[in-house]
Amino acid sequence: MRKLLLAVMLALFAAFGWGWYSPYYTLGKLRDAAQAGDAEYVNAHIDYPAVRESLQASMKAVVTRKLGGEAAVQHNPFARFGAAIAGAVSVPLTEGLVTPEGMRELLRHTAHRSGGERTEDESDKSAEVGSGTEGAAPSGDGERPFHNAGAGYRSWREFSVQADSRIGPLALVFKRQGLFGWKLKALEVSGN
Repeated sequence: MRKLLLAVMLALFAAFGWGWYSPYYTLGKLRDAAQAGDAEYVNAHIDYPAVRESLQASMKAVVTRKLGGEAAVQHNPFARFGAAIAGAVSVPLTEGLVTPEGMRELLRHTAHRSGGERTEDESDKSAEVGSGTEGAAPSGDGERPFHNAGAGYRSWREFSVQADSRIGPLALVFKRQGLFGWKLKALEVSGN
């Protein structure tokens, strides 16, 4: 009876451990698949319509905030006009960016290590191009849009990768599918 109880406890501990680690594993596998050109694996782990919708909403929120908030947009005709133009531009922009090719390129450059840690080789490359700042992305063909990336849970069902990118703070939001599966469901831009 004790052996059975011990076996059940170990199985539960292993399942909990894998459940906690699974989004990190999925992120690493997605990045590796994107680098290897495995479109099938990448596409299976991205909900393109949900990512497009979230990016459009995120961009609208950034523009509204930059125009002075919702009240300013409602009462100022120029702000309302600016918001309308931004909304009209955001749809084709997100349709063009959130494609299988665009998402593979984005994932190919995500930092795999939590906290944006860098290897000596990466530090040497950034020093060679003369960036001079720790955590800066190397420039040129090997440029990484993500640097200073960090990953963590938002809740039991949501996991995000937050990073500084060339376009500003960015978050890739994964949502749990079943117990151990994860799918990219949102891309959020927070603006500066």
